[in-house]
Amino acid sequence: MAVWYQTLIGQHPNYETLAADVATSMISLLKVNAPSVNFQVLDATIITQRKRKFVVLCCFCLPYLSNEESIQLTVDCYRLLQDGRIFYFSFIENDYENRNLKLSVYFHQEDYLQQALKASGFAIVHLLRNEYLKPNSAYNTHLNFIVRK
Repeated sequence: MAVWYQTLIGQHPNYETLAADVATSMISLLKVNAPSVNFQVLDATIITQRKRKFVVLCCFCLPYLSNEESIQLTVDCYRLLQDGRIFYFSFIENDYENRNLKLSVYFHQEDYLQQALKASGFAIVHLLRNEYLKPNSAYNTHLNFIVRK
């Protein structure tokens, strides 16, 4: 998240920023790496309780949300964002049924999320896939969406 935040603030220094994570340990790490940012422990499933935003960055949030919660997040972010603004999110692309219950990690697919984004009213600006080598020599594909209201 720090890289995305630095890029965003470099381009838009007047943006009011709230960085949130459900894990207090992650917030502690982020405060060390970006002391000027306002951080808060916040669950993504209650994002609509926030005031309207210019940009929403959900960096690796979806792996902890079910398909239904992920679809609801797209609806909630559309309501939260001002017109013409950006929503970024990323996840591990794989069959939902292959989710790792031991780690409570969900996988998602591009197709149903594209449908949910379009149904919410978002336009897809950019789609990027990154391959990451796992310790067992297999690859994980991380899919990154940038969409505009």
